Amino acid sequence: MKDAIILFTRVPITGKTKTRLMPYFKDYEAKRIHTILLKSIYKNMKETKKDVFIYINPFNKVNLMEDILGKNQYKEQIGKTLNQKMQNAIFDVLDLGYDRVILIGSDIIGMDKKYINNAFNILDEKDIVIGPTEDGGYSLIGMKDKIKSPFDEEKSSHRKVLDNLIERIEKENLSYFLLEALYDIDDSNDFNRFVLNKGKDIDYFERKITEEYGI
Repeated sequence: MKDAIILFTRVPITGKTKTRLMPYFKDYEAKRIHTILLKSIYKNMKETKKDVFIYINPFNKVNLMEDILGKNQYKEQIGKTLNQKMQNAIFDVLDLGYDRVILIGSDIIGMDKKYINNAFNILDEKDIVIGPTEDGGYSLIGMKDKIKSPFDEEKSSHRKVLDNLIERIEKENLSYFLLEALYDIDDSNDFNRFVLNKGKDIDYFERKITEEYGI
């Protein structure tokens, strides 16, 4: 099997990334948190030995990504909506001749090598694999063929994103599997949950990420 992983992310730019963490954190601190998560998830992706593509926005800041993750196969997110951008990224990589492609977000706690490898294994039996998040969304989606229905979402509340996705898949009689639900670092509550309510200790956050998932 020829497999690929897409890391799908905004470029960490001070004042423009992880804005829901502000004003609990200063803008440069929010950027640092995003950067720590990016490095950890990227490390686990590379350890799978799969090919990695990094789809970023804005693409004209690719130099900032190179400062964080080094030289890579960076590509621009193309599309008007988030769903269009994710679909285009997956379809583009499938067009390169890959048999299985998984797209992963960049701010998730628990996205380790084992979780990613498990997602690929599930695609041996299922059309689609999904990594849910506890807030009603999803952090991972993978497929073997160009399937449009997961990305045909009309406007809906955030907590219905996963439910709506499953509904669309089931309407087309596609098989799918839900992985263990993870949680993302969106706001101060998410951060405090991970650092065990130690306050704004980003150094501790980085140490804990490193110990549990690597960086």
